[in-house]
Amino acid sequence: DHLDRFLSVMMPQIRSGRYILHEESSRFTVADTAVWVRPDLCHRDREGTFVVTDWKTRQPDVFEDHSLQLQAYGLWAKTEFEPDIENLRLQLGFTGTGEFRSMAVTDDSLENTRNRIRTDIEAWSHPTDQSKYPTEPEAEKCQSCSYQAACPVGQEFS
Repeated sequence: DHLDRFLSVMMPQIRSGRYILHEESSRFTVADTAVWVRPDLCHRDREGTFVVTDWKTRQPDVFEDHSLQLQAYGLWAKTEFEPDIENLRLQLGFTGTGEFRSMAVTDDSLENTRNRIRTDIEAWSHPTDQSKYPTEPEAEKCQSCSYQAACPVGQEFS
């Protein structure tokens, strides 16, 4: 059903434009840190608007917020493809219903996203105080732990 709906309802709307890329990892920089994105589809519509689409196979959910993801795509697209936000559209494409939902792109929304990324970079850049996370040594857990190299107790089980 999803594929049929995509091909019969959604694809004709996209096909009228010019294909740019799909599912290609790209990066841009915020606060001297690389930020990676992988948009599902980018194209220019008939009017020349640069459109970034993120596919969703689930039904639309009013409680689910995709704004950070889409606005990060917007920052990337503004940097790499379309500096004029008037010619930039971000949208979700729901393959279950065949509908597209666009999200506004404004200077404020992009600046808020840039600030959110900066805040997250700052939070992730500081070493975590290990005393907040005491070890619970156990051979089975330690052998599959991603932090074993930084844990003297875990290294005893390797």
